[in-house]
Amino acid sequence: MIKKIEEINKLGIFDSYQWKCSKEFNRYNICFGFNGSGKTTLSNLFNLIASNTNFSQEEKKELFEDIKTVNLGAEVKFSSNLVYPPQNNQNNKNIYVFNSNFIANHVYDGTVGKMSKFNVKETVLEDPTIKNLNTEIETKTTEKKNKEAEKTKITEKFDEIKRKYNAVYREHFPNRQLRVGNEIPAVNAIPKKSKAEIEQTIAQKIAEYYLIEKQAELESDITKISELSFVKINIDLEKISKVLEQSAKENATDSLKERIELFQNEIEEDKSDKIEPWYELGEELLKISKDKNKNLCPVCKTDLTTSIDNLIAEFANYFDISYSEFVEQLKTLKENIESSIKYQKANESNIKLLKGYGEKYDKFIEIKFPELEQAEIKTDLSNLQKQIISKQGNSSKKITIDIEPIKALIVTYNNNIEKLNSFKDNMLTNLRNQKIDPTKLDREIRDLYTDLIYLDLNGTEEEKRIEKFHTATSEIATISSEISELTDKKVQRLKELKMEAKKVGEYLAKLGITHFTIDLREGEDENNILIKYKGYDEAKKRLQNTLSEGEKTALAFAYFMSKVTTEVTNKGQTIIVIDDPISSLDDNRLYSTAYLIYEEFKDYKQLFVFSHNMLFLKYLNPFFKKEKETFFINNGGIEDLPPSLENFQSPYFYMLESIINFKEEAQPDYDDARKFLPNYIRRILETFFSFKYAKLSRVRSKNQPPGLDDFINDIINFGSLPDITVGRITKANIKNKLTIINKICDNFSHGNMQQLDECNFISNETLKEIATDTLDIIEFFDSIHKEKIEELTNPVT
Repeated sequence: MIKKIEEINKLGIFDSYQWKCSKEFNRYNICFGFNGSGKTTLSNLFNLIASNTNFSQEEKKELFEDIKTVNLGAEVKFSSNLVYPPQNNQNNKNIYVFNSNFIANHVYDGTVGKMSKFNVKETVLEDPTIKNLNTEIETKTTEKKNKEAEKTKITEKFDEIKRKYNAVYREHFPNRQLRVGNEIPAVNAIPKKSKAEIEQTIAQKIAEYYLIEKQAELESDITKISELSFVKINIDLEKISKVLEQSAKENATDSLKERIELFQNEIEEDKSDKIEPWYELGEELLKISKDKNKNLCPVCKTDLTTSIDNLIAEFANYFDISYSEFVEQLKTLKENIESSIKYQKANESNIKLLKGYGEKYDKFIEIKFPELEQAEIKTDLSNLQKQIISKQGNSSKKITIDIEPIKALIVTYNNNIEKLNSFKDNMLTNLRNQKIDPTKLDREIRDLYTDLIYLDLNGTEEEKRIEKFHTATSEIATISSEISELTDKKVQRLKELKMEAKKVGEYLAKLGITHFTIDLREGEDENNILIKYKGYDEAKKRLQNTLSEGEKTALAFAYFMSKVTTEVTNKGQTIIVIDDPISSLDDNRLYSTAYLIYEEFKDYKQLFVFSHNMLFLKYLNPFFKKEKETFFINNGGIEDLPPSLENFQSPYFYMLESIINFKEEAQPDYDDARKFLPNYIRRILETFFSFKYAKLSRVRSKNQPPGLDDFINDIINFGSLPDITVGRITKANIKNKLTIINKICDNFSHGNMQQLDECNFISNETLKEIATDTLDIIEFFDSIHKEKIEELTNPVT
């Protein structure tokens, strides 16, 4: 599908156009444009990208030379990399274009009639035999295409799945391919195992394969794992509790005990550990004092002559061998706890290492890393250590602890250690048993990925893609043979028919033309169209003098539809472009032409209809309810259809919107406005007054619609107008303003905009004034109308 025309440079009225619409082309595209806006040029651009069968290379070159405006730089770029001048090996589209070019080349060049023969490979003529054959062929072809589409979809799915798994495979094995092959596997090749089982096996095999290049690393890791140790906590809590509760003072005499307690009670608790060493050395200090005949207290210099011997004895009794043993016990217990803390830290470090190895070699280990129970014992051990240190500093202090919570934590902790040692031993056993054959393992991995691909390709029990593929292959062969037989019968029947005359006659009747028929003179290239009027036996061959312009248009369009519907075998791959098929047709045939376009081309890949006839587009638009977009071809550009032209009701709203926009622009393009604004102003005022005063004809001529001068001179009663002021418009000057507008716009009211490029005699100021006055005049007569027009052209978002 063609999504847009990206660029048009120096071709006809299109100078340097770039796509600027807010939407892209859809399946059905209806485009309005005034005469001279570029519709025919646009339709011819589609000829440039049509297949050479529909528009030859020579025709394209001639057309391009005719419409380009420069020698270098002229080009058109459509979406899907379609350009002209073309690129190498450009895949042009199957496009049929109806426009003046088609009429001249195939039906009537303005002088003689020359109906070309159809390029018939297949046909859909209404002959009963052909019709039945076509129906059968179309049914069989559709069935075959559906089967082929089903096969293609499965093949594409196969390629998609292969790419997916090849990417997964290459994540593990860079620069290598799976090499599954392109053949859809047989039904018996579908694996029996589940996808989850195969993926689990692949993961195991890939993990094993990775060890091929890491044998040295594996051996090193086995050694490191072997060296990891996990030591249990072995502390005699009962003994610690007992020692902490025992006091060294219990062996001392009562008098010394009292003195010691006196000193301890007098000294602050945090300084009592400073006294303990003095007690321990007290005996020696007293002996020294006695040996020197001083008999003084080492602390307070008190004369101890009468009591020194008893004190020495008491100290000796207090600090005998049992105290030394008591102190040694505290030291041993402290060291035991210190060792436990150290081992615990080592255990924590080794647990992390072991867990890391477990994750690294997860695919090769029979059991998973153990779940360890919560056993936060570090704080408890530290507190226990502090209690012993405190006891060492004050041996007389009794300390009581609850050992049961710590005992439970130690049991839990030691259970964790057993689990870790068991996991470590199992890991070492598994890792030492790894034996790898790289060639065999690589083949096994590839085969497993192939199994996954086949499983994914076959899909669910309802999908069964592989079985459906082989069934469709068999059915396609049978259908192809049947189509071949039907086609042979059809070719034979076609030889008996004059297709062009018969087909064109049928479409003329559908267009409402029944007063003449046509025939084709075989063997003639010019004047080969014979016209035979109803009730008159003699055939006429000169179209120039025989048919009206409307009849020539109808004949050309009937031939176009005959040609397309005869030659096209694949509607879903064919694009139709129609430029003003109703030129010179009377209004009675507009609806039938619109309906015929819908009926004949609604099933095609894409449809473009260009027209300047608002009534025709108004008839055509409602037929296409979905997949439709509307556009505006305006002075060498493609634009979104303005709200004022929505549903193609009337050009009146658009012309009025153009005047409003010109008036409101700060820096309007006066040169461009001169081409259309005077004509728009005259038509707007004539239309507005025709409805306002309900006038269909002039006062002095009933066969003509009223013009602006008729309203000024014969219809409007200026004396009865309200005495109000709108802008520069008043009751007193409104007739004069209308007269000035009529005079200025009269020379611009006929012909098309492009013919007025050199008519620049209206000044910028005057152009702005008549635009402003026109809008004020409309508001003067009908403020509601002006208000609603502004709402339409400037909708509130």
